[in-house]
Formats: sequence, structure tokens, C-alpha cells
Amino acid sequence: MRISIDGESAHHYSSRLRQQTASMPDPAAVREVVGNRSESAAANVTARLQNAARSIARHTGYIRGTVAQNAEALTETVAQLQDTDRLSASEAAKGTAIIDGIVVSETPTAPPAAPAAPGTPSQTAGSTGSPMHARGV
Repeated sequence: MRISIDGESAHHYSSRLRQQTASMPDPAAVREVVGNRSESAAANVTARLQNAARSIARHTGYIRGTVAQNAEALTETVAQLQDTDRLSASEAAKGTAIIDGIVVSETPTAPPAAPAAPGTPSQTAGSTGSPMHARGV
């Protein structure tokens, strides 16, 4: 499974989030309630609307702050992911270069030596490969 994010798309959505919060009404404007207060029932409804407007105004400030914070976090996360991708690509290239260097340095330049002929002291049964031992010394 592969998870990826396009930095340009993330930047676009982050800026749209900021624009949307900027276009939200000011909490003072939300608190303003214009209504009929001349009769008891109308005054009661207007008072309830005013309480609801105050609550919405408080939440508007909270929503603005939360969205702005998350938009900033999205921008920072994308930047960190892009940095990590660049570092990973760089480290992978270094690792490949090291492996290539090892393979090149270990590649034999001369053909391998031919095996010893049968019956030579190093091939004799019980021999340790020592010339003195092979002669019985």
C-alpha cells in the first residue's frame, strides 16, 4: 500500500481553508440580534436568539483558530514529508553508490587460477598443505 500526497494540492487546500475562515463573520457581528421586544413572547424569542448568537460567536472564534491551526499543521507536515522524501532519495543514492563501489572493487580483473593437478602434495590425502609435511619431514 502506498500513501502519497501532492504538495501543490495540499497547499491549495490549505489556502482554501484559510480563505474560508477569513470569510466567516466576525463574532461581534454574529452576536448582534435585531428583533421585536415589544411583546413578551417576541422578547422571549429574541432573547433565545441572542443567547444562541452568543454561543455561535464563541464557537466561531474557536473554529477560526482550529481551522487556522490545522491549515498550518497541514502545510508544515507536507513540507516535512517533502524534506523526508528528498533525504530518503539522497540516502538511497548514497547507498546505491556504495554498493556499486563495492561490486566494482570486488570484480576480478584476472581470470581465476586453474585448479592444482591431481597428485600434487596439496591434493594428497591426509596432507595439510605444508610442504614439509608433504615430503614427510
